[in-house]
Amino acid sequence: MVSVHNADAVIIFNGRDELSVLTRNGLVEHFLTSPFAAQTERCLGFLDQAHTRETNLKLPESTRAAVTFGPGVAKDTLVQGKMLSEICLLSFMCA
Repeated sequence: MVSVHNADAVIIFNGRDELSVLTRNGLVEHFLTSPFAAQTERCLGFLDQAHTRETNLKLPESTRAAVTFGPGVAKDTLVQGKMLSEICLLSFMCA
């Protein structure tokens, strides 16, 4: 994934829980039919806790990710985040 200053889009979930991209010019498109489905290296990504399970994104090897958590976090949430470390550089941040 690319730095925030160089990203062309952000991978998000829209209000209907559909995987989408928000482009730099403000257009929201379905992820799978957008050109960014094959160009995730040009995107930032945001997955919240509700959307981490059963979301399968092919990410470049250079991907970096952060898992944020606070008091009372469930163990399965941390395990889900740990699974990211198999495909990317992962940082854990506690609030």
